[in-house]
Amino acid sequence: LFTVSLRNVAEKSWITFGEVSQKNVKEGTEFEYVDLVVNSYYSFFYSFIITEAKLGNTASVTNHYAIADTGTSFLYVSKEVAEEFYKDEAFNVCTEKEGTFTCGCDAQLPNVEFTIGKATYTVTGEQYLYKQSNGTCVVAIQSIQTPGGLFILGDVFLRTVVAVFD
Repeated sequence: LFTVSLRNVAEKSWITFGEVSQKNVKEGTEFEYVDLVVNSYYSFFYSFIITEAKLGNTASVTNHYAIADTGTSFLYVSKEVAEEFYKDEAFNVCTEKEGTFTCGCDAQLPNVEFTIGKATYTVTGEQYLYKQSNGTCVVAIQSIQTPGGLFILGDVFLRTVVAVFD
């Protein structure tokens, strides 16, 4: 059992072992508990089902396996979902090189929503833009080829929640 709260550089991130910590949880907020599932492709991971993922105005999928991973920085989705997502006209201001999109850091990019259990979690365009040293930003949503198209919800997602791994 451990609780993770990843935050931006200005805020302190933390992890607790052996307890569920209420630190950084807004008063009145209840934790959303989600059943873990066994997936033959990923039996070594604790996976769960994203009942719906909306990536901007162009890509939407239902009932997809996913993992939350503190060791992964970006959001990774299947190639097909990423291709649909990047068709959104908001990405016309970005450049693509080998599957990585870079934009000006003031780009107005669409939100991404994940419905997990009964709750919907939003990652804004501003939250998934990572500033680089050259003054541009990289879009922290990329495709990954995995059997079954597993989504990996990395730090981009985990910065928007307090996650309990039990």
